[in-house]
Amino acid sequence: MSVKFITHLASVILLLLFFSIASWYEGSELLDNPWEWKYTAIFSQLVNDEVLNKSEILQLDFFIYAIKFKPLYPMLMIMAIIYMILFLGYFIYKTKPKKFAQFLIALGFSIAFIGNLIFHTPTVGGSIFKVSLIVTGSVCLCFGVFYYFQQFKLRNKRLN
Repeated sequence: MSVKFITHLASVILLLLFFSIASWYEGSELLDNPWEWKYTAIFSQLVNDEVLNKSEILQLDFFIYAIKFKPLYPMLMIMAIIYMILFLGYFIYKTKPKKFAQFLIALGFSIAFIGNLIFHTPTVGGSIFKVSLIVTGSVCLCFGVFYYFQQFKLRNKRLN
């Protein structure tokens, strides 16, 4: 591993940490909005059946609230995660272009699938988050397919 790789990865991790803290902070507004607990404190309801006071709300639900009502930092957080996965995938498969293309295709399907899990959300932030995940997954998928066929053409060109 080179210093350049470690510096790059450390920078992405620091950005991810900053965006995560900002999302968590913005989502902590959930504590002040008890009428939203029924619709947003999803993980807390899985653990406690019903949320009756602030102390029962799990920290993970803060991210759900931030996605629904203040999606900027959660989107940046997800983009940093995707970038880090792409960077690590490139580092692992840089000598195997076909494997990297397959990695891109699988990642694109995964991201688009996660975007589709957010069925219909009544909030603007949730809709923006869903569309951005689907678009990001589709772009990653298209690049993967394009890169795969480009490698296929290069291989056939070398054989002829």
